[in-house]
Amino acid sequence: MKKKIILIFSMTLLCAFSLIGAENSRPTIGVVLSGGGARGIAHIGVLRALEEYNIPIDFIGGTSFGALVAAFYASGYSVEEMHKIIESTDWNIATNPDRQQYYYYSRRINEANVLRVRFSDWELKFPNSLGNTQEIVSQLDYYFTRANYLCRSNFLNLKTPLFISTTNIKTGENHIFTHGELPQVVQASMTVPFLLSPTLIDSTFYVDGGITNNLPISSMRNMGADIIIASNATNYLATDKDLTNITSFTNQLINIMMFSKIKDELKQADIIIRPSTKHIRNTEFARYKELLTLGYYQTYSQIDSILSITGSDSGFSDDERSYIPIKSKKISIHGNSLFSYDDLLSESILDSISFLDELEEHIENYYVKNGYVLAEIVKTSISSDEIEIELNEGVIDGLKFSGNTITNDNVILREVHTRTGEIFNIYNIEKDIQRIYGTNYFNLVNFTVEPLPNGAVDIVFCVSEKPFGIIEAGAQYASQQGASGFVSVGLDNIFGTGQLLQGYLRFGAERKYGVRFSTDRIFQSNWNSLLHFYLYDYTHDKENRYWNFRFESGFFDDSKLGMLSLIYDYRTANLEFEKRSSGIGLQLLFDNFDNVLYPTKGLYRKASYVRYDKALGSLKNFSEIHFENAFCIPIHKKWTLENWSRLYLHNSEGSDIPENRLFFHKPEDTFYGFNYDDVKGEDIIYASLKLRYLIMDFSLSDPRKELFCVAKIGIGDFGNIGSMEDFWNIFDRGEKIGYSIGLEMTTIFGPVKLAYEQSKQYSFWNFSMGYNF
Repeated sequence: MKKKIILIFSMTLLCAFSLIGAENSRPTIGVVLSGGGARGIAHIGVLRALEEYNIPIDFIGGTSFGALVAAFYASGYSVEEMHKIIESTDWNIATNPDRQQYYYYSRRINEANVLRVRFSDWELKFPNSLGNTQEIVSQLDYYFTRANYLCRSNFLNLKTPLFISTTNIKTGENHIFTHGELPQVVQASMTVPFLLSPTLIDSTFYVDGGITNNLPISSMRNMGADIIIASNATNYLATDKDLTNITSFTNQLINIMMFSKIKDELKQADIIIRPSTKHIRNTEFARYKELLTLGYYQTYSQIDSILSITGSDSGFSDDERSYIPIKSKKISIHGNSLFSYDDLLSESILDSISFLDELEEHIENYYVKNGYVLAEIVKTSISSDEIEIELNEGVIDGLKFSGNTITNDNVILREVHTRTGEIFNIYNIEKDIQRIYGTNYFNLVNFTVEPLPNGAVDIVFCVSEKPFGIIEAGAQYASQQGASGFVSVGLDNIFGTGQLLQGYLRFGAERKYGVRFSTDRIFQSNWNSLLHFYLYDYTHDKENRYWNFRFESGFFDDSKLGMLSLIYDYRTANLEFEKRSSGIGLQLLFDNFDNVLYPTKGLYRKASYVRYDKALGSLKNFSEIHFENAFCIPIHKKWTLENWSRLYLHNSEGSDIPENRLFFHKPEDTFYGFNYDDVKGEDIIYASLKLRYLIMDFSLSDPRKELFCVAKIGIGDFGNIGSMEDFWNIFDRGEKIGYSIGLEMTTIFGPVKLAYEQSKQYSFWNFSMGYNF
């Protein structure tokens, strides 16, 4: 009997070892994902099908969008999580950060003119891309900081070993990364030339790996994969009818160069999956559901041949920790300063968890979902009756800065609210990044995490400085005002302190020559300031020529939406100080419009009161009140309603207002159906309503951006509104009601407008193009 038991036990062990040996000896499987822009979304469908049929992936690699999907998979993101990320991401690479992200005076500079060229050391520096890279970098940092930290910048230590294909601009050769900062390397592989800025890694610039090898199967073979599955979402060659412009011809030439390399690479693949994406352009990210389905069903249609090569039910090797039970064991946690034991392991949680790996995953995920993405379990001790878990939450030991050759460290540090001794939180770091970028001194801002031997980390904020010399130029034509132009030269980060000095010239019927000096932030405070000195000269009315000096110093809130400013304003007709007026006052501003020219939502309010007094050097006593209120709401997908109310009033206290303080032409976008020079006087009141319909949204490569049909109606009065009775009579008389309907188009050269305007007095066509200065 004993012999039988020993024999059975021996056979059982032999079978077990045979199974282990069989699993260890199974062929390794590598998956290679090509580039292809939006078509690369199909790769996620491919991975879903492979996962459903229990086909393991031992290595993964990719190019461009394929590199992004591969990095997600290697970092441990599930197919469902990838789906949600694709669905929620804005894939418009031309998207700029929210305008409210910038400080007030920087925002005004950004939105002022049509052409801006920077210079340094008296050498012009032209932009190296059309799109904005910052938003993409921020997204990649958010998704991959944890994975990069856990693998200690070695992609072979990720949950699935990973490689990423890029192109070295200097040598023109393909470069495969298996080490480095994961967010940065993914960015490099996705950097489409001209659309996004090249990525600097270790003093070398890299761009889209698809240029040199869009399907790097040979690199997967070099990693040691026995069986290679290649998912090919590469663009198809265009037909004659598709070759219609320079963009299509350029894409065709790039595709031809790619195809010759891909043909050689495909010979090394064991399985080629080619989703049927020919009818989908590489910019059509909105068709992500269709692309996911195409990738899934193409893989499903080949599943029999895939299983015949990889082996049916290959299976995934289980970690032995998956089977360590935790029931009836005491659990203790050390190193948890942020969350209590009950926060991490409530009774309901413990009731739902059976094994150690589930327990560890739950604890780490609890930290991650709250933004503490560096938290990790560094040690687990197991005894017969107790499990002890030791956590490292990711304490910040130091803050460093890299890349700021001109900008003072303090200018960057004042935007960083994260402090040493705190636990790293990705949400807080991203806010710091946004604030640093909002200074407008940098082309790009990101960060890296440097692990220290004691378990803490240093955070390095990496910046790419803009050249701080600025040359601006613009031109405008309007049928009533004629042609005008604008030129300015300035420095926007003097001595690295974040201050702007600018001289400008506006010429045409209305000439203006001036110098302005502004500071967006005074030291560590929320105060800003502006000094502005200029000469205004109106060709058609020499009597209204004047010199003006204006000083503003304001306090802004942390959101940068609201600001309260102290104003000093001095104006004189000439340098003999005739017709001079001098006053002080307050100005309140709130602005959360999402776009300065064509907002789709938001509120704008501006109110100011200035008292001009003889005690301040003014020849006459009077007051000036200025109030503007506007709101914009979307009423349908393509319809937007915009309302404006404007009030400019003077209280003359029985004396005449100086001529150079009067209005002698209509403010922009008011009094439809009235000539430009007819609107003049002491006071103006106006209310308008605009209904805007988006007819067409052009592609990124088109110099035109959006085409609108705009209908407007407005009512108001100008002259001398001396009493409330005069005020209400405006609406009773209705003499100055005006209408406008027309087309407006945004372009890279400024808005182009053609409208028919009508009032009781006049009717005419009005045309303009270019920005107002």
